[in-house]
Amino acid sequence: MDESAVFEQVVDELEARSYQPLVHVPGAHEATYADVLERCESHRITIGGRYPDVLGFTNTDRVFAVEVKGSSGLLRGIGQALTYQQGAHVSFLAAAEESVQQHADLLQAKGVGVIGATDAGVGTWASPPDRKSVV
Repeated sequence: MDESAVFEQVVDELEARSYQPLVHVPGAHEATYADVLERCESHRITIGGRYPDVLGFTNTDRVFAVEVKGSSGLLRGIGQALTYQQGAHVSFLAAAEESVQQHADLLQAKGVGVIGATDAGVGTWASPPDRKSVV
């Protein structure tokens, strides 16, 4: 499953959950992601010097960030999702379900949510565990 297909499934799911997604697509990829760009507003917000693929507000006004990958590039995606924890209440890594499931335990242990996409839609949605400060 390629990244653009995952991106569309993620946007569908976010909208179904009444989230308000904003997307970042570099100019060189605008044609590939034209459908997503027609549906969502764009953003130019960085977290830790990186642009989250999707950034926005949950239906309870918490800031979320999603790094989207296809069936490859997940190790880089894990690093990006960890970085987004610096500027968002919740951070997710979204990818093809069969690929992201291999890293789900690690992601959850590090406080990152997991979104697994299939051709039929989002099959896995595991929110990050609550992060509580220890005093």
